Amino acid sequence: QTHTFSKTIVPHIHPQHVTNVHHKHFQHVHQYPHTYSSYDPVTHSHTHCGKPCCN
Repeated sequence: QTHTFSKTIVPHIHPQHVTNVHHKHFQHVHQYPHTYSSYDPVTHSHTHCGKPCCN
């Protein structure tokens, strides 16, 4: 009896794929600046007591 052996390479292809996902996030910051103002009204009054003197 004789035994013979042979070797056969059977390729197994396993394709791979990488998807790069870049996430962007926009954070909206709402600001409400507040200003103050002042208003100081001034009034004047003139009162005449008696008559002016005429020369």
